[in-house]
Amino acid sequence: MPDQYAAFFKCFCASSRNRMLRVLAQHGELSVEEIAQRVGLKEPTVSRHLQLLRLHGVVEVRPEPPMHYYSLNGDVVPRRFADFLAFLGLTGSSEA
Repeated sequence: MPDQYAAFFKCFCASSRNRMLRVLAQHGELSVEEIAQRVGLKEPTVSRHLQLLRLHGVVEVRPEPPMHYYSLNGDVVPRRFADFLAFLGLTGSSEA
């Protein structure tokens, strides 16, 4: 189980990913191009970051060909942080 948390928290280790998450939190659903413009990164870089965030359920994607629109999955982050605190024994019951 600790490896699961390590992989999840790796999503937040890059300042560029944190900027992207902040932009999505502020603006809702955006395309890769719109995210790239707002955070000052190239689209391929944004796409790679979004791929990792999507893998861990932090963002959701809505395909609307030819574009894909990303949004923050607001339920996942608080739930995973709460699970981690429970794992540490700092709140409620732990899954450990």
